[in-house]
Amino acid sequence: MRKRDQTRIFFILTSAFLAFVWFMVVREPAFRDGGRLIPFTVTMAVHAYLHTTIGRWSGRIKAPVYLAAQTVLAVAVVVLGDGSMMTASLFFPLAGEVFGLFAEVLPRLLGMGALMAAWATTQLATAGWGIVRTQLPGAVLALAFVGIYVTLFTRQLRERERAEHLLAELEQVNGKLRAYALKVEELTITQERQRMARELHDTLAQGLAGLIMQLEAVDDLLARGDAERARAVTARAMGRARTTLQESRTAIQALRTPLERGDVMEAVRRLIDALAADTGITCTLEAGPGALDLPAQSIDTVYRVVQEALVNVAKHSQARRAWVRVAAETEGEVRLEVGDDGVGFDPGALQAGHFGLTGLRERVGLVGGRIAVESAPGQGTRILATLPAPGAGPAALPDKEA
Repeated sequence: MRKRDQTRIFFILTSAFLAFVWFMVVREPAFRDGGRLIPFTVTMAVHAYLHTTIGRWSGRIKAPVYLAAQTVLAVAVVVLGDGSMMTASLFFPLAGEVFGLFAEVLPRLLGMGALMAAWATTQLATAGWGIVRTQLPGAVLALAFVGIYVTLFTRQLRERERAEHLLAELEQVNGKLRAYALKVEELTITQERQRMARELHDTLAQGLAGLIMQLEAVDDLLARGDAERARAVTARAMGRARTTLQESRTAIQALRTPLERGDVMEAVRRLIDALAADTGITCTLEAGPGALDLPAQSIDTVYRVVQEALVNVAKHSQARRAWVRVAAETEGEVRLEVGDDGVGFDPGALQAGHFGLTGLRERVGLVGGRIAVESAPGQGTRILATLPAPGAGPAALPDKEA
């Protein structure tokens, strides 16, 4: 609709011009005879109607057909009008339409040449060579002026339409961006909640679970009258409480520095030592050089996987032996395994509210890794995590027993 509104001025001006030409010609006494008035009026009407349908004639075949038909009608009007100046001016609107119908230079030149030939022929036939020679320069300039004006105006309209089209696309893109921003915000909030849930589980929940086990051990030792061992366990419980408090503060402030490659193995050994001291479960650590060629976030993931797995061993496994293995694979991956020889469980029968394994899956997934839990009643448990490590190669696995 907007395009039609922009070009309507051409139709209005052309219709007004044709009406003016008809009025100026038929007011002559020679046209009061119906024998000339009716053919002249019908030809002018058909010529005017075709001007209003120019939008349907675009194309390599339709455009020349339209121009040829309109040229023939213009010649007929000039002949019926005895070659008057008013009828000869009908070729001027056609010159503008030539530049509107044809985009290439050669068709435009051929169209303008055809119009000039038709104009000259009609003038020569009705007025003689003297009139043609006198009016030819003015006619050429007039036709060229109309064509150039229409070209510039059409180009301006096309640029405006293109700008409006781009503006509409920009508004659509902005709408999509706003919707995307809202979705990203929702996902960010959800991920932040999940991250906080993991951090709280890995700090407060893990620390409190360890404290409960140590306090239960103190209660049992006091009941048996072993005050000396009870004091030792109490001292470890106090140390765990301080550690939990520090980790909780660090997690809440979101300022915890990722573990370095050299620090993570020491941190894992401390977890193993704590497991052995608190439960008496024998645990081994197997790792080789290059086994932790990982990004900082993946290094932290290794520590959290081992931490969660060993807490589960202490709380649920009733195991006598456990192990932690870290090995660099030939496929550019690091494989982490934490297992025990305890009572095992059915992984498909976990109850709601147990967030440890869910948190581990989320952590491993965030760094592009994979995790699997293998267990069955009476057959122990193995947690297997595979983390991407570009450049990692096979490594020997020296044993360290806690």
